Amino acid sequence: TLTVTAADYTGSTKSVSVTEGQTAAADFALVPDVPEPGNIAGTVTDEDTGQPVIGAVVTGPGFTATTDAQGSYSITDLAAGVYTLTVTATDYTGSTKSVTVTEGQTATADFALVPVATEPEPDGNIWVETLNFNLSGRDLCLTAVIMSDNGPVAGAEVKVRISSSNNKTSYFRGVTDSRGTVKFTLRNPKQYTYTATVTGVTAAGFVWDSSRGVNSATYTLDTSSGTRRKTR
Repeated sequence: TLTVTAADYTGSTKSVSVTEGQTAAADFALVPDVPEPGNIAGTVTDEDTGQPVIGAVVTGPGFTATTDAQGSYSITDLAAGVYTLTVTATDYTGSTKSVTVTEGQTATADFALVPVATEPEPDGNIWVETLNFNLSGRDLCLTAVIMSDNGPVAGAEVKVRISSSNNKTSYFRGVTDSRGTVKFTLRNPKQYTYTATVTGVTAAGFVWDSSRGVNSATYTLDTSSGTRRKTR
């Protein structure tokens, strides 16, 4: 009985009869080994919620798979070896990992994708509805009212620059009350012309539309003639 083995071939055995003074022939036809393929399978989920990510695309060298309603995917008929997989999905940060495939086995490669942070859509525009100077005792006050399409906006931050005709500039910052109003005060101002300019308006969920409303106002103090006058 003879047995033949060879690398990458299936061994073979046969019996042969040897006659005295003769040469017996014993030929073998070996069958090449066919490696049993391996597979990769896994799931793609949202890292924050653990929910499946549907339609995520898993790619590797020469193959692509897409996750189903359960976030699952599978790749079959792979030769043994190390594969690098990359997963992409809309609204998520992509992820890459390496996985080792063994002959005849299914390797597991799960992914937890990080959602991409998105800016919320603004609720609408805001603007400075009115911007007025007025005297309060010996002080000069500037009052601004911030509006939106839904009415006054509370909690809006308003930045204002007030310049005087003697080239002095002051900067103010304030937050609107429940009526959308914010007030700034110049203490005991001198007899100059004062110009107020709104330099910024911010509020959560809104965008400042500087083309609407008013963004500047002017007021002149003229104590020499006993008058104080406001201009726009």
